[in-house]
Amino acid sequence: MIQNLQDLPSQAKEKLEELQDQKEKLREVETEKNRIKMEKEELEKGEQTLKEVDDDSLVFKAAGPVVVKTDKEEFMEEITEKKEKIEEKLGSLNDKESEIRERAKEKQKELRNEAKNGRTDSKDQNPMFT
Repeated sequence: MIQNLQDLPSQAKEKLEELQDQKEKLREVETEKNRIKMEKEELEKGEQTLKEVDDDSLVFKAAGPVVVKTDKEEFMEEITEKKEKIEEKLGSLNDKESEIRERAKEKQKELRNEAKNGRTDSKDQNPMFT
């Protein structure tokens, strides 16, 4: 019976490391998605505030450490463009997340099958039965 990681066959260790890498990548993607979602929420709040402002009101925006006067319509367009880019990025991250999850499931399945079948390193097996 395998007591710890050192007792695992090298092929299983390799798959386990790949699985751990997939989980780390998944955490990174989830962190990035959360950051982007927060950015999107801020844009939506700004957009809502702009909609509530009269068309003839002065509008200012932050440009780094500086606040500058801007045209309301141009600013609305800028926000809309940023939101569209964020949506594209979120879609891309969702695709990436799905791919990572699928690969991780495959690795888990392979490890379970190997554990269930009691497989060892491929070099210890007869190639006719692999």
